[in-house]
Amino acid sequence: MADMRDEREQGLYDYPRGEDEYKARVSSLVERRKHLASLPMRPAGIEWQGTGETLATSAVSCSPRL
Repeated sequence: MADMRDEREQGLYDYPRGEDEYKARVSSLVERRKHLASLPMRPAGIEWQGTGETLATSAVSCSPRL
């Protein structure tokens, strides 16, 4: 959003219908921000799931057969 405001201040939307395009883009980004804010949040983390393989059996199954 800040980048778009900077672009506007630099006059990058200074052309016919440029102001309309700017407003439409900002409106779209605001709606997307609202949607993302409404989604449930959970803390970042790692969830380990076993595969039943050991490193040795995994390496054997990945090795080319001669």
